[in-house]
Amino acid sequence: MQNLFLNIEYDIENDKYKFNSNAKEYRTIIENFLRSQIGAGQDNRKPVEKDIYNISIELDLSNDSFKSSDDCGNYGLRDGILMNALNFVKK
Repeated sequence: MQNLFLNIEYDIENDKYKFNSNAKEYRTIIENFLRSQIGAGQDNRKPVEKDIYNISIELDLSNDSFKSSDDCGNYGLRDGILMNALNFVKK
């Protein structure tokens, strides 16, 4: 069984997203990933100030677990970018 991935590039200056994925439902992946982060605790690291941010999410279908990586500096910025991305994907 192949894992699902979603790579997101966010241009903060122009408020534009680019999505690359092997899944059809970006929205579902983002929503479920964000739901999995509830209760993860506070992240006191400083956000990285950049013009373009990259976030990768992988869903392991064998056990419904997520892995992620990003260059945002902290989880608050990452999750804010992901919540904003929901406005750019189809319902």
